[in-house]
Amino acid sequence: MERQNVQQQRGKDQRPQRPGASNPRRPNQR
Repeated sequence: MERQNVQQQRGKDQRPQRPGASNPRRPNQR
């Protein structure tokens, strides 16, 4: 269960870190 929690936290951290990857509408921010 710890692995799942880590993966969820990573996905949340990756969203703000790489908004261009998850947000194709904001390619300018990348």
